[in-house]
Amino acid sequence: MPQRTLFMIQQWTLFCSALFFVHSFAIDCRLLGTETQEKNKDSEMNSFLSTVSFLLLPVIALGAGPWKYDQVNRETCEWSYSAPEEWGQCAEYKACSAGLSQSPIVINRASSPMGDLSPLDFSNYSPFSPTYVNNGHTVMLQDNANLFVNMFGETFYMRQLHFHSPAEHQIQGETFPLEVHFVHTSQSNNYLVIGVFFKLDPNNKPNVFLKDFWSALPKIGSPAETMNDTKFDAKGFFDSLENKNYYHYNGSLTTPPCTETVKWIVMESPSYVNTDEISGFANVIPFSNNRPTQKLNGRTVQYYRETPIPVAEDSLLRHIGIAAGFAAFAGFVAVGITLIVEKFGGMIGGALGASPTTIIPISIGMYLQSPSSFEFKMGLFTVAVGMLMNSGFLFIWKMVPNYIPQRYSSNQSLLMVLVISLGSWFIVALGAASFIQFVILKLESSLYIMLGFTILCIVLHVVVGLSVVLFTHHTFPKVKNTPTRSVIFLRGLFTVLVSFIAIMLSSYSGVVSGMASIFPAIFSTTMVSLWLTHGPELVQGTACAMMFGGVSVSVYALLFATLVPLVTVIPAVIASYIAAVLTITIPSVKILRWVVQRSQKGSFQALSTEGEEEGGAVELEETVNK
Repeated sequence: MPQRTLFMIQQWTLFCSALFFVHSFAIDCRLLGTETQEKNKDSEMNSFLSTVSFLLLPVIALGAGPWKYDQVNRETCEWSYSAPEEWGQCAEYKACSAGLSQSPIVINRASSPMGDLSPLDFSNYSPFSPTYVNNGHTVMLQDNANLFVNMFGETFYMRQLHFHSPAEHQIQGETFPLEVHFVHTSQSNNYLVIGVFFKLDPNNKPNVFLKDFWSALPKIGSPAETMNDTKFDAKGFFDSLENKNYYHYNGSLTTPPCTETVKWIVMESPSYVNTDEISGFANVIPFSNNRPTQKLNGRTVQYYRETPIPVAEDSLLRHIGIAAGFAAFAGFVAVGITLIVEKFGGMIGGALGASPTTIIPISIGMYLQSPSSFEFKMGLFTVAVGMLMNSGFLFIWKMVPNYIPQRYSSNQSLLMVLVISLGSWFIVALGAASFIQFVILKLESSLYIMLGFTILCIVLHVVVGLSVVLFTHHTFPKVKNTPTRSVIFLRGLFTVLVSFIAIMLSSYSGVVSGMASIFPAIFSTTMVSLWLTHGPELVQGTACAMMFGGVSVSVYALLFATLVPLVTVIPAVIASYIAAVLTITIPSVKILRWVVQRSQKGSFQALSTEGEEEGGAVELEETVNK
């Protein structure tokens, strides 16, 4: 019988006994107060029962103690998940409260150094017929096939696997809906537990390797029920994971007695389940059976990456092929957008020029190359930080030419501005990357903190862009020359190079990849070409528009990183692009046109010439995109 049921029965018995005692005692008092001292049989019986009830009260109260759901009985060591902080009250479970190497923990990727670890080899795993057991705390699949894995100089035999919902371990503060533990033991009585997270499948597809398990759950809905007429392909399950990267640390069992002889391996790549499978498990285990995370207490979590940089020939060629393909696509998009803006001009050209374009193939390439969801998200979140840096880069192009002495030639002034802007960008980029890598990523909930930091950067970018557009002096001379073929080709070539580097780096570090993806190579070529063909005045006006319109790239990156785990890539791209255009691109174009119109009436500091809107606005908005 479940603990909760026994607890309720005994509490009800205690209540009824106490009520009967009070009632019997009242009858005794009434009888003693009568003038007649004669006692009939009924009064004697009531008096006897009241005495018995009084004597039994402590016994019943003590009897209720062992089954109280939120405590641990120190004699029988019954335990539950409602009060895991009390597990250590039992002498046999003392390690649960006194141990210094307890599990589970919050795993921080940034503070997990690459360890001298071996790759996981599941070749000795095979399909087996498990015995399903509901022990009241979880559902186990017991292994009788002697499957084993060789790790840490020992042979560990798999004994059982079981599930926790929600997951017990956390990655960067992220909690998963489900976690499975493959429990192994060695001849020296050491434990090896391999944990695998589960995420909700974007298309709500079931997990094919656990379909027998989910179908068997209703048949073992009560504790102590078992069944063993299904198969589980352990090797196929691990082979289905995206990679075999893992975290390793020394810890404990996550249930009493919390034994601290466990070598933990937590897989980085999750498996997938659908909502029906999550609810099916909750129907059998109708409570959260996850222990809270424990302190590290100075322990080191090591990280093993299956392929730190693609070294196998086929893997390297695959990575290069993906990076080259999407980089070429980004270059084609950059050239195409330039030509379209030249052709249409006006509102259409401005909208296209200020919309996120080259970031689309880069983001898809990063998604395909990133070793984990965490690295992918960190890479795209970093884009917003980089775009804010790029607004500073463009601000230098807007302001510095005003302070260069006239004794320098136009080309000399151009070189000065180029060196100052790129040098400043590299210094700030190094500081920003270091801050993210060594401050934000060291925090437990680093992914969510980075998300907040990204939103803050977007807000600051909007404020800075609007301030520059509305309250600084800028000129928009009419465009007289169109970019030459060589300039257009150079823009496309720079786009290809930057995109290729960013996508290749995404397989190593999300933060570095994100920074590389927004390196202002296209901005630089645009500024140089405009300076050479039109002089610094148009460069200053163009920089103003780019600073404001570039926010759309940050918005796209943020939305794409958020949506792509929930939906497939193409719908995520479409939704993110539309949202970025509607919220940033179109409003920015309208504001710029309004500024131009108002400047003609002298309402702003901006200076303009007649006819500038159709000509100048086209070129100044031409490369607002990333």
